[in-house]
Amino acid sequence: MIVKKPLNTMRSVHVQAGFTLVELVVVVILLGVLAVVALPRFINTTEHAQLSAVKGVMDAFNSGVSFTQHRWRLDKSSKHSIPDMDFPVLLDATFVSVDPNNGLPVGSEGVDSINEITAVDCEEIMQQILTSNIRTVLIDGTASLPQIQQQDYAISVENSNPDRCHYYLAASLTSMPAGQPSNGIGFSYDTAQTMNQAVRLFDFR
Repeated sequence: MIVKKPLNTMRSVHVQAGFTLVELVVVVILLGVLAVVALPRFINTTEHAQLSAVKGVMDAFNSGVSFTQHRWRLDKSSKHSIPDMDFPVLLDATFVSVDPNNGLPVGSEGVDSINEITAVDCEEIMQQILTSNIRTVLIDGTASLPQIQQQDYAISVENSNPDRCHYYLAASLTSMPAGQPSNGIGFSYDTAQTMNQAVRLFDFR
């Protein structure tokens, strides 16, 4: 005789949905550890990349200043040169306005006196002596910080005696109280200095 066992028509089925509290705590702890370890390395990598970018442009700028001055000296020593040398120097098919006293680039408005250099002159100097197409913007209060950060370099002039051009890596600027950068990395250019001191790196990050 075959005895049939009754079938369980209903069975309790337990389905696990989502994560347990312990699993969530473990995930949060792991994310915290990754943030502590990885974030400083990422920030440090960004700063090194910005420094390398600025040094590359600064070296090219410095070379352009040097070539311009050497060309000015050659023209000055030529028997065909004008005595006061108050005219642009031809550098790679581009005319560069120079100081007639030392041959350093000063921009169109700065040829008479180094104290007359403006931010526009500083922008002109960079565009004249660098062959690469660098996007620039003047720090003159007309552009917002997000607009400045979309360019390659932000340019300002220091109203001192003599005036100095400051070239900021736009991506490094994060704060501009009163319309002037309070941090950033870049280089400065001073036409009153000797050739080996005219271009200097600065880092205020």
